Amino acid sequence: MMRIAIWGAGKFGHYIKEQLDRRKDITLIGFIDQNVQLHNETGDLQVMTLLQAREENVDIILIAVVNFPS
Repeated sequence: MMRIAIWGAGKFGHYIKEQLDRRKDITLIGFIDQNVQLHNETGDLQVMTLLQAREENVDIILIAVVNFPS
């Protein structure tokens, strides 16, 4: 089973999580975000730093960061 983390705990990251929750062949480890204290825990997934994600032996990091100018 592939271990996946999502980089970005914002709206787009949660959208990606919803899509991946339908998959039975992966394990979602958590979100990676620089604002760990701000997001803390989001639902059933932890929010971690990149260093913490490396310690979790993540196979794939999906980038879910969208920065559009207003």
